[in-house]
Amino acid sequence: MIKINAGFTKKIPGVQEYSSEGVHVTLEMELPDAFLDNKPALQEQIQSLITDARDQVEHQLSDGSSRPQLGSPSSSPRANSNGRLQPSTARPASNKQLNFLLSLAKRTRNLGAQDICQEYRISNLQELSSRQASELIERLKSGTAA
Repeated sequence: MIKINAGFTKKIPGVQEYSSEGVHVTLEMELPDAFLDNKPALQEQIQSLITDARDQVEHQLSDGSSRPQLGSPSSSPRANSNGRLQPSTARPASNKQLNFLLSLAKRTRNLGAQDICQEYRISNLQELSSRQASELIERLKSGTAA
């Protein structure tokens, strides 16, 4: 008998500053020894298990929450700081971008997540697009952010 374990973890920025939410799923599968002689079939089973673990994590993070999943576009357009609508296909800011943005905002202007959300008319930082986060990071670096 072959035993396969697959785990998948995802963390996203939390509601409070410098916090995070995360989900980890581990799945296990047993296969007959015959799969050792059929590498493509074994790889297919492993990939299937990994995909199932990832799908379960995404489901857990989106279940009962109005927050869009990371890596997927928001379901509706929203206004940016200029009052223009941001297309719903905008790529969301990455966790790295958001963490760096919060750190930089706190260090340079003593701004928190609520201040940024207010400026961009959003309810939480996960709604920032990658472009908006990059622009704000550049403004903070250059000293032109409000």
